[in-house]
Amino acid sequence: MRRARRACQRALGAARGARAATTLTSTSVDARASTRARGATRRRRPPTERALPRLPPTTLTPRPGDRERYARSLREQFARCAVVREREHGVPRATRLTRDAPGGTTRALERLRRRAGADAYVVGGAVRDWIALGERAKPRDVDLVTSATYEEIEAAMDGRAKVVGRRFRVALVRANAGRWIEVASFESEGEGEGEGESEEDATRADAEGAPVTASGETDYDAMLRRRRAERAKREATSTSTTSSRRASTTETIAEDGSRDDFARLLAVHDNARRRDFTVNAMYYDPWRNEILDFHGGMNDTHAGVVRTVGDTNVSLREDPVRMLRAIRLAARHGFTMTKELRAALRAYAATLASASPRRVASEIETLMQNGYSEASFKLLWHSTLMKYAFPVQHEFFKPRLPNKSSLTYDLESLVSPNRDFDGGARVLFDALKAYDGHVSDDISKSSVAQWLAIIVAPVAMHRMATRRDSEEDPYALPPRWSDVDAASRDEVRAHWNAFTASVLDVFDEMLERTAAETRDGGRTELSILNRSECASALLLLLAHGPVFADAPSGDLKWRHASFESLVDRGERVFALVKTKRRNEWSDANKASPTAEAEVVRASLEVATTTTTR
Repeated sequence: MRRARRACQRALGAARGARAATTLTSTSVDARASTRARGATRRRRPPTERALPRLPPTTLTPRPGDRERYARSLREQFARCAVVREREHGVPRATRLTRDAPGGTTRALERLRRRAGADAYVVGGAVRDWIALGERAKPRDVDLVTSATYEEIEAAMDGRAKVVGRRFRVALVRANAGRWIEVASFESEGEGEGEGESEEDATRADAEGAPVTASGETDYDAMLRRRRAERAKREATSTSTTSSRRASTTETIAEDGSRDDFARLLAVHDNARRRDFTVNAMYYDPWRNEILDFHGGMNDTHAGVVRTVGDTNVSLREDPVRMLRAIRLAARHGFTMTKELRAALRAYAATLASASPRRVASEIETLMQNGYSEASFKLLWHSTLMKYAFPVQHEFFKPRLPNKSSLTYDLESLVSPNRDFDGGARVLFDALKAYDGHVSDDISKSSVAQWLAIIVAPVAMHRMATRRDSEEDPYALPPRWSDVDAASRDEVRAHWNAFTASVLDVFDEMLERTAAETRDGGRTELSILNRSECASALLLLLAHGPVFADAPSGDLKWRHASFESLVDRGERVFALVKTKRRNEWSDANKASPTAEAEVVRASLEVATTTTTR
């Protein structure tokens, strides 16, 4: 019996052990499955939400002892319009940064806060576009501004950042896909959208009104002393911002337990008052999903108004390139410049020649290559900036467009049949409008050579018609060589020769007056053009003529050109397109010049068709 009981107990124990093992195995499997499910859930969460946790909303309760010299007016601004909550601005936090910002932006924001202990905000055009266009917004880039110094930015990014510029410093942080993230520090002088200037450019900008010696020469020693005095004054003025930067990232708790964000807002306010336009002076806080707006930028964005931060005349004197940025905002978004700004553009247009040629050329390329070149060119005329940027086209428009006696303007009715006696202004603007239609969907298809060819062709056709003294349409393009029959080839070849000579005349004059490599100190026109871009534009204009009749299909290069059909056997073309290096040509500055030439030809054909004028 005893043995039987022991055997039965052993059998029961084995059964219990098997059931426990089965239960444990099932629980482990369920636990692992649950862990994998949780991991999958974490991986599916947007990276922005994981990188940027929510912070408590901003509280606007500055205490009486905080920054008394700013007290009354600044606190009134805070209470009135400083912080715009999510329900008012409508910027979806995670999707916006994930979709529009370059890869690595959220990582840069996290490192600035966690490693440098600094605040960081999205600023400038991205915030403006999100508010103005909503889901249709496609900002070109997402710029950041932070309370960290440039040394702290470089340390936080582990060697992925470099600081550029001397007058307007900015840190460039490497992002994914070869892109760069611009990060500006509160310690810099502050600027809107744009690049930094070199010390040489800053000296040139100071040349106007510079002190002179008894002999009438520029006193560079006095200039240096003045600039040092101004730098010391700026450093003294910004002491409050620097001292409050650390307090901005450390929550201050009042006696009643409330948080105090006054110091943080004060640092942002000091930076905002140094920016260019109100619509570019809004700061988006991705942690709190708030927009800080101290100058009514949101109201101006909804109203479509371009207004400077502070006094308009002082702002344009500080940086003349802001005139081109004002035109960009008005042309791209259909905004209206204030009356003060329009008057200041005309008053200070000539000062643009003292700005950095590189910065001016970059701004003009942005105006002409992003799908709003027609509106930009009309605003350049109205503001008188065309006289200095494109003097040849300005002289072409002068007898065909109304005078600029009024500050009011209507771009749609700028060209009138009564004033435009031969339709030349209409041809040029219609060609730019057609070009905008071709490149608006994909601005990567645009290039300097394309819009340069379009603004040169109508001027060249007018000069060609005047020289030939023909009663035919003065804005008739030479026909495509591939569509010409053998019987009329001699006549068409003569037409192409006259067109080529006229185009070369226009390019020579433009290079003489606005060439970047031959700038003179006393010149009033802008130095923005270079010979290689003009050579590329000439290539696009002659692509459908007899010069390239024997070129391989799809391979449009100068080395395949045949100059026997030209009167001078291409000597003038050689002088323009030949580079300094032996056996090298200035070909079009894009990978597919054949497609570019087709866009230029199609745009000009639309504009020069008789039924369109």
